[in-house]
Amino acid sequence: RIKNTGEVGIATSSPSGQLSIEMGTNAYPFWIGDAGTSSPSFVVTGGGRVGIGTTSPITELNLDGSATTTIRLGSSGVAAGTCIEMVSTAKTRMRMYIGSADTLITEPGQCK
Repeated sequence: RIKNTGEVGIATSSPSGQLSIEMGTNAYPFWIGDAGTSSPSFVVTGGGRVGIGTTSPITELNLDGSATTTIRLGSSGVAAGTCIEMVSTAKTRMRMYIGSADTLITEPGQCK
């Protein structure tokens, strides 16, 4: 349903945002698969977990490759860098990034 305010509802007549998708009785409220197949390669479960390469994500983001799973983070800027920040439940922050001599740096702190 498209409301006169521009909000779109899929499986709902009362969208709660610009795009609302209700789960209904389907196994996955949102999924993307290859043409001609009924097997999804990207799913979002009713619990909010995202699976790429798996239909059964066991964590908030679950990546599963057929042989090797690669995550690529990059930056197109010369002075800019890519940083991964991890935060514990105690709010302790650790960051990882590639340093000046193409070395992996792991240290306390947050990404800037």
